[in-house]
Amino acid sequence: MPSEHIVKSFDDELNALQNSITEMGKFAEVALKAALTALKSRDPELAAQAADADEAVNQRERTIDKMAIQMIAMRQPMAADLRVIIGSLRAADDLERIGDQAKNIANRTVTLTKLAPVGAEGEIIAMGETVQEMLHEILDAFATGNVELAEAVRQRDVEVDRLHTSIFQLLLSLNSKDTQHAAACTHLSLVARSLERIGDYATDIAEEIIFIVTGSAPQVERQKADDSFFVVNADG
Repeated sequence: MPSEHIVKSFDDELNALQNSITEMGKFAEVALKAALTALKSRDPELAAQAADADEAVNQRERTIDKMAIQMIAMRQPMAADLRVIIGSLRAADDLERIGDQAKNIANRTVTLTKLAPVGAEGEIIAMGETVQEMLHEILDAFATGNVELAEAVRQRDVEVDRLHTSIFQLLLSLNSKDTQHAAACTHLSLVARSLERIGDYATDIAEEIIFIVTGSAPQVERQKADDSFFVVNADG
């Protein structure tokens, strides 16, 4: 995304910053994949890999923060260059949160392996696969400055919202039919919530890409369709 400068070292620094975001994103992908695979296979040892990947994500974020601060202090960037640096910082923050949510899913998976399946696991895995696709595509969009792909990911957030609402309704129904499933349903609902949040963070990165490339925030509000709050209040 950065343009060429008279001072080549500045180009190198900007490229290194964006490469670090890409590397950080790969660790976030690893964390999410490990967490979802552990959930699908009910493997607590695999869940631990998500925690390891999350720590790698955190380390990369600290490095990116230092790189960005140094560039702002030393280069005093303007216009497009400043957008790249600020947008990269914001994307790193979103990726750090994605890593945290993947770790949350892994931690709940460890508990879920000790509880009987309730019948909603397949729907949650499918939701997770959708979120994985969004994360992978947004990292590609960031690396290439592809605004069209970023906007496509941004528009998929509504799909994740609908899946979250549907799963929440399913878990409420399963719990009402058999209260012995209460603990598992609670943990699964929180897994679904973590996936919904990851979708939000991927969408935030999409908006950062649009800002970096065009200089403007998206002109059209993103669609939202998460009605889980209203489901709870309707039942209450």
